[in-house]
Amino acid sequence: ITLPATLEWNHPVSAARQAQVSALLGRPGEPAAKLVKALIASLGLPTSTDEAGLTKDDRQAVAQAAMKDRFASTNPRPLAG
Repeated sequence: ITLPATLEWNHPVSAARQAQVSALLGRPGEPAAKLVKALIASLGLPTSTDEAGLTKDDRQAVAQAAMKDRFASTNPRPLAG
């Protein structure tokens, strides 16, 4: 659920790498975030917190956990939160 948004957030600092992702997915020039979201949907997986059935409280807990994830500190574009 979070990967497309993460790609979109990081695009300003990872455009070249994301262009490679788009090319590898057979759609050069298209936004990697859009393509990854479409791939997720094609697999029948949820692409939003609503589709996943998360409540407002669930979303808050997920957001807090994501900020504590070990990968948050190594994100290519700094996070605030």
